Amino acid sequence: MRTFATIELTDGRKIRCELFPEYAPITCANFVKLANEGFYEGLIFHRVIKNFMIQGGGMTPDMKGKYTESIKGEFKDNGVHNPIKHTLGTLSMARTNVPDSASSQ
Repeated sequence: MRTFATIELTDGRKIRCELFPEYAPITCANFVKLANEGFYEGLIFHRVIKNFMIQGGGMTPDMKGKYTESIKGEFKDNGVHNPIKHTLGTLSMARTNVPDSASSQ
């Protein structure tokens, strides 16, 4: 069964995302939980790099950070089989250099 999430922007436009819990169950469950709790309400895309990426999920419009607990990074270099690559259109969790530091962004 395919799993989707929809991000609704303030101007009414929507971004529809497919989630892959078979490859990243912790990450998908974390994203869905935060969304269902309203964590992302009112947050902005605070980092936009044309033709590269957009990042959101952690900053308010006045650039104050909103934080939550970090989760295990579900990628090959962290011992998890995950064939999904960071290519155009991929929804990923941002993290620091620490493999298990992703949380909400």
